[in-house]
Amino acid sequence: MRARPPSRLLLAAVVAASLGVRAPEGPRRAAAADAPEPPRPGPVVEPAPEPVVERDVVYGRGGTTELRLDVVHPATGEAPWPAVLLLHGGGWRSGARGDLFARALALARRGYLAATADYRLAPADPFPAAVEDVSCAVRFLRAQAGPWRLHPRRIAVWGDEEGGGHLALLLGVLGAGDGFHGTGGHAAHARDVQAVVAFHAPSDLTTWRAWTSAEPFLVQRYGKGSEGLLADFLAARERASPALARASPTTYVSAGDAPVLSVHGDADPVVPVEQARALHRALRVAGVAERLVEVPGGAHGLGGAQREAADAAALAFLDERLLGVAPAAAAAAPPAAAAPADPGGTLELDLVYRRVGATSLHLDLARPVGDGPFPVVVAFHHGPYTPKARADLHDDLRWLAGEGFAAVSVEYRGPVKGVYPTPVEDGRAALTWVREHAKERGLDAARIAVAGAKVGGWVALHLALATPTDGSPRPRAAVVRYAPTDLAAPEFDDNPVIGRLREVLAGTPKAASDAVRRASPLTWVDAADPPVLVFHHPADRAIPFSQSERLVAALGKAGVTARLETLRGSGHGSERVPQTPQDREDFNRVRRETLAFLRTALALPGGGTPPR
Repeated sequence: MRARPPSRLLLAAVVAASLGVRAPEGPRRAAAADAPEPPRPGPVVEPAPEPVVERDVVYGRGGTTELRLDVVHPATGEAPWPAVLLLHGGGWRSGARGDLFARALALARRGYLAATADYRLAPADPFPAAVEDVSCAVRFLRAQAGPWRLHPRRIAVWGDEEGGGHLALLLGVLGAGDGFHGTGGHAAHARDVQAVVAFHAPSDLTTWRAWTSAEPFLVQRYGKGSEGLLADFLAARERASPALARASPTTYVSAGDAPVLSVHGDADPVVPVEQARALHRALRVAGVAERLVEVPGGAHGLGGAQREAADAAALAFLDERLLGVAPAAAAAAPPAAAAPADPGGTLELDLVYRRVGATSLHLDLARPVGDGPFPVVVAFHHGPYTPKARADLHDDLRWLAGEGFAAVSVEYRGPVKGVYPTPVEDGRAALTWVREHAKERGLDAARIAVAGAKVGGWVALHLALATPTDGSPRPRAAVVRYAPTDLAAPEFDDNPVIGRLREVLAGTPKAASDAVRRASPLTWVDAADPPVLVFHHPADRAIPFSQSERLVAALGKAGVTARLETLRGSGHGSERVPQTPQDREDFNRVRRETLAFLRTALALPGGGTPPR
């Protein structure tokens, strides 16, 4: 096939180009000349420089262990930089420096040199190993003032939770003569800091105990309850050990200590807020600059808007103390969560409802403002079955009182002091006390509900499902969370975590025994039972989800109104000790659904049609 000859226009263009002459434009090009010119690009905006990260920097030695930190160098501001040492949480036995890397990066973008450090953990390296390590980390930062261009007299420490927060407080209050320097290195430099930020930190280990309701969370998270965490950290098994005072920041408070900002939820069940309040009282007496940010309704760990507001307060504090930036005239307080309402009523404590031999059993009663009669919720705690364990439910009592209910928290002889039917007999005696004292205390004895979690839920279910033979009032509704319902079920044989619960509750490990059958709430299900609301997490490792599924199915088959609400948070009890946004959502949903259910079941204004 013959090639087509080039067009005259193309030839003209080639010749013109070779001679440096503009070629004639064809019709298409001429038409384009009439179109508007494309917009010219604007000025080039260079991206902000990113902080520079150094990882695995050896800052000292703890015994034979190399101690490491990650450092993030700022890319804004002017040297010498202020520095912040970040200490992770983890109950002194877990966690790693990487847990706070995002926080270090955020600080570096704000103009701080930020370092997040590892330290030795219990039980392999008990107190004072961790204190010596973090002391060494501060000395190391000061030794690096030249190479890293940081300001040696503008160093702060930021600590999280019952590990890092506690260690941060110690760095703020320990003097040169108080010891715990260790031999990790950089002895020519001081370990003092110029500011402390502590989140959810214990300050007095001689008095620190988690609420009973938080113990299952600690066991799930760390494999230990609060007493076990302390014992491992201090290598001391006795509460009377002097190690508790030696390891407590409150022991060392004195004039001249570093300024302290504490952030603490006033509903924290792991490290109760009184730990922060006691520290700040001592700081004020000593004349130390301090600020306590109490988060209304905040638990152990904050999320969402609460965490953002708390972080903003902490950053403003660091800016003030290390950069000389004047604080805002009115800093926004962290927003409240769905916290217990203030009843504005009364909370009566230590009311004796039963005497068994020389033992007196007590209950606490919260009532709303007004004369009543008020519907009543009788609540049963879970463990450790000591006279004061019922105080763990005081927040729930106040919340219920704020919603128009009288609420009772009952001391009972739990599995440690008596197997079935002893705890149930105590529960029936408490219901009888409510009826007998209804008129004088403004209680509606015809509208009583019961509530509880785990073993407390087990007691509540017995009271609701088994027909009383002693003349005690029968509840009109029950709300329970992750309660054991069928002690003969095979999961008690297959799961070593809960295997002993059958024996603890029924007094025998034999699944086929009559004692196990009678101690199982499932045994007592019949058509006369009141409505039941159950909350449970499908991945619960302490009480299998199947226990609640089996109960709700049996109630439904008997024609009883029953509902199983699935929790979505971290696991067993996580809604009581929220650590994540989903835990917090579970906390709020449990309260919303409980109120709606009780108002309907007890035929209260604002409720739906009562069941049957």
